[in-house]
Amino acid sequence: MGAALANRLTLSFASAGLAIASALTLSHASNVPLPCGGGSGCEKVAHDPSSAFMGIPVSVFGLVGYALLILLATTRLLNRPVLKTKQDNVLAAAGISLVGVLVSGGLTWYAVTHIHATCAWCLGSACMMVGSLLANLYLLRHVEQIGDRIRTGPLFLWFAVPAMVIGTVAIKGERGQTPVVDLSSVNLNIVDYGDVERTSHSFGSSAAPIVIAEFGDLMCPACRDMHSRVLKFLSKYPTKVSLLFHHFPLAAEEGHELSIPAAEMSERLDQTDFWSFVNQVYESPTKPTKEDLNQIESSLKGKRTMSTEEAKKAVRDAIALGNRYGIRQTPTYILFIDHKPVGVATSTNLAKVLSQSQFAAIIRGR
Repeated sequence: MGAALANRLTLSFASAGLAIASALTLSHASNVPLPCGGGSGCEKVAHDPSSAFMGIPVSVFGLVGYALLILLATTRLLNRPVLKTKQDNVLAAAGISLVGVLVSGGLTWYAVTHIHATCAWCLGSACMMVGSLLANLYLLRHVEQIGDRIRTGPLFLWFAVPAMVIGTVAIKGERGQTPVVDLSSVNLNIVDYGDVERTSHSFGSSAAPIVIAEFGDLMCPACRDMHSRVLKFLSKYPTKVSLLFHHFPLAAEEGHELSIPAAEMSERLDQTDFWSFVNQVYESPTKPTKEDLNQIESSLKGKRTMSTEEAKKAVRDAIALGNRYGIRQTPTYILFIDHKPVGVATSTNLAKVLSQSQFAAIIRGR
């Protein structure tokens, strides 16, 4: 492989990586899943706490890294390196690529060993980083062979083609994506606001015209990911939207063995400590163990409002109501306007449903 080819490959790898990182970031922001080869691994990885660092999606850091690689590759190909020499330019690109490979490798290892899933898009990004590192390492040994300035036309092809291909896959996949579970099982005709309120815990103004009734599981990765987003939405419209949290532990699923014990612990707490417990569970950097749950509960000094048996019955009643309504996955959101059920959503489309005219008119107009 000649230095000229390696030089152009660095731009292609960075361009493809930028497209992948952009698709992942947009998917995270819009709650619309990307195509994942027919599997659910991408969703599991996306909803795990490891997919964000200090509240920022990891894909954003990848996006910045690829943008820097494109800048370095483009200016080098145009014979206008941003650093003092071409060797410094290639060395900086190799360093960025090495950091990307290490981060991607670590995240892939964590996904396989802890989440027990893989994300095709994340693996694709890792491959782009590996390709970029290898090409830049080759250039370090042949930096004196890097050619002079090339024409803008061919440069555009090396930059645009991989980005366009990956962008097309992402857009087509997003448009054709269907919910993970068919929400048609939820029967809004039998949903009663009074029943939901009685078995739920409220957050926000009782006078809010829009109520989001969440059927959630404290051990659910998707619930964990959505919790902070829902609370942020409530804080933005405190007089327009409120939340009712309703336990629906999926105890039969792998990884949800502590769902019922966690729900029962929370039910024994008063309203203030209930939300402190839920927030700490969902904000935990890793899925809490039984010891973690005990520690969280013991740190809350408020009054215990239920006995153990009463808490168990409360959770059983909550599960029974969810089953009656046809709830099959968590989180499932039943949306009320003036205490009338008008819609249902899950983690992948809640933002889209709330943007509909009937909700938007209330948020902007009342």
